[in-house]
Amino acid sequence: MCSSDLLLKDFAKKIESFTSMTAEIKQLKAAVDLADENHRLYKKEYDSGLVSLLDVLRSFDDSLTLERSLNHRISQQHILYHQLKAAAGDLP
Repeated sequence: MCSSDLLLKDFAKKIESFTSMTAEIKQLKAAVDLADENHRLYKKEYDSGLVSLLDVLRSFDDSLTLERSLNHRISQQHILYHQLKAAAGDLP
């Protein structure tokens, strides 16, 4: 197998990874939105005396954890995007 075939396979793998990351990021964004809404509802229920402060804090932690995961995946995708550009010969 020649080096150009290896480069094409590597490029194809990176494109596949980029595509799957895009789908994962979309799902994570939806999960963050749901976690934020859940936290808002917990705060409202706390104000009504239906849940404890610990429940509110746990919902906030869940929201922050998802947001951190989303930001991590976005940064990984950004790095992969620039790797794809470099592999395609588009260098700054």
